[in-house]
Amino acid sequence: MECTQEIITLDWNQAVNNAKEELKALKQMEIIFGNTITIMTRVVIIEEALKKHAKGDNSIELYQLLAGVQ
Repeated sequence: MECTQEIITLDWNQAVNNAKEELKALKQMEIIFGNTITIMTRVVIIEEALKKHAKGDNSIELYQLLAGVQ
């Protein structure tokens, strides 16, 4: 039986850029629509994820948060 392994290369720069763009958009929405719990929750999640990545966390879960993978 042959076993295959899929190698995934994670583009951390793109994930961080995606997160920063989403954060920027959320903050604009906050200005337009006011402070909503959903927007603020996502802002906090992204900010904390960016801090963890800056400290060297390269987990797949963190990548998914930053890249916007659902």
